[in-house]
Amino acid sequence: MKTIGLLGGMSSESTIDYYRRINAGVNRELGGHHAARMLIYSADLHEVFDWLMGEDHDSLAAYLGDAAVDLERSGADFVIIACNTAHVVAPQIAARLGVPMVHIADVLGEALTQAGIHRVGLFASVVVTEDPFYRQHLREHFGIEVLTADPAGRAEVDRVIREELCFHDIREESRGSLTGLAEELGSRGADAVVLACTELCLLFPDADIAGLPIFDTTTLHAERTIELALGRRPLTSSREAAA
Repeated sequence: MKTIGLLGGMSSESTIDYYRRINAGVNRELGGHHAARMLIYSADLHEVFDWLMGEDHDSLAAYLGDAAVDLERSGADFVIIACNTAHVVAPQIAARLGVPMVHIADVLGEALTQAGIHRVGLFASVVVTEDPFYRQHLREHFGIEVLTADPAGRAEVDRVIREELCFHDIREESRGSLTGLAEELGSRGADAVVLACTELCLLFPDADIAGLPIFDTTTLHAERTIELALGRRPLTSSREAAA
């Protein structure tokens, strides 16, 4: 079994979910008392938010890059970042590693392509929905068109993530308001909704929203991690994030 290097803490809720899913998946495949070999670096989310909001990507890349290198030095065979937003500095992190880094948007793009979906509505933090890095990655590498809510809608999704889901505060009224946003994205031509924040699956555990299929990046990323750890796939990143 390969050793997973999980760069987490963004938030602790999503990191807990990754840990649970990955270990459950390994046990599902191997049985007995088997669990994943996993190293975890839990980042300080407050510092991460400060750098993101200040658009200080150099400091964020240095901090998370140091953490990823520590995971590699400690024996990780590959690294995953348990956070969509932190992938804004994925190329800088990947460039410092001698082991593969599995980019969450590559795993998502492959799943969408396999399902024949080419236009999606994106639920995520404002960094992911407003900075072009994520949309460009999906468009340039997979031909996926990304739709987002209007500014007020994007702000509402971000608020729910930061103020509620990061603290495991799951509210029906928030589920309702985001469902309304999904309906609007569907009316604009979205064929699916992407949960491109690793906490959003806490709010939407089902397979669809407003009649649209859900592609949950936490589930997709965790399942790919299980496959790699168990040797079900070659241990190479889907695409070099530094390319």
